[in-house]
Amino acid sequence: MIIVTIDPGDHIGVLTIEQDKSGNELALVGRTIEGDNRNYRLWQHLCAVRPDLIVYERFALRANAARKLVGNTFITCEVIGVVKLFSQMYEVDLKELLPSCKEYCGFSSNPKDPKYQDIYMYDNEKITEHVRDTYRLYSYYKLFGDKVK
Repeated sequence: MIIVTIDPGDHIGVLTIEQDKSGNELALVGRTIEGDNRNYRLWQHLCAVRPDLIVYERFALRANAARKLVGNTFITCEVIGVVKLFSQMYEVDLKELLPSCKEYCGFSSNPKDPKYQDIYMYDNEKITEHVRDTYRLYSYYKLFGDKVK
């Protein structure tokens, strides 16, 4: 099974997890996608790995933040649109998690946490906070699985 977790935004965190039939992790591969063609590059990545499941972080506009976002192009929403379209076109299961879920995954976002040593990064790029967030989303999903709506 292949699972992709996504932290959408201007810098897209992506973690691709390959599991055997027992659910054991065979590979954790992270990358950060940025730049003007980020949505296209995310689409290419999803087409290349053909995930069975995509887990992504939800975006919600809060009333107290609305004024600060006047003129915002909502790049995060664009990324989520790419994810949803891919999921619908290729009939891939999709799970949406609240951003606060990361706080309950069992470990911190501290870059020195040994949990992050298991992640291989594409092109030897350095691990970013966005990739760490995807790993925390995945860890939360692993803990609570199908209980997540």
